[in-house]
Amino acid sequence: MGLHSWRFGLAASLLFLLACRKPTSGEEKGTKVVQIKFVRSGGMAGRATRVAGAVTFNADGATVTSDDGKYHRNLPPAEAEQLRSAAGAAVEAGKTVNKPSPVRDAFSHLVTVVTEDGKTHEMTLDNSASPKTSRISEWVQLETQKIWEHRISEP
Repeated sequence: MGLHSWRFGLAASLLFLLACRKPTSGEEKGTKVVQIKFVRSGGMAGRATRVAGAVTFNADGATVTSDDGKYHRNLPPAEAEQLRSAAGAAVEAGKTVNKPSPVRDAFSHLVTVVTEDGKTHEMTLDNSASPKTSRISEWVQLETQKIWEHRISEP
């Protein structure tokens, strides 16, 4: 009887701890990231090198499209989840739109994160990203470069 009581107590304690745990990033109602929009601007050529796109999350991962619709890439579930987590961390960090980089002719990235409650969270990312925003900043920089390379390789 003592062994059964001990097991019951352990099981009850585990259930209690699971019920009381703090939700992880993006689990709270309304904070799950459903879309990310991004715009790269600046640079030496200004508007000529502007790149914009959006990531839309779905059950199978996510889809990235450029604003002109000519670039399209399906993200595998693992990459989509990492990106969603990075966007959630940036939103939690409270990163907001700030002044453009003081570096002349540098790119800046305006990122808008849309959560399932319909709220939008805008942030400007540049090379001075904080640890909480560095993952999304790196991903956006790489993806805008892919979109740019796709654009200039078109006939």
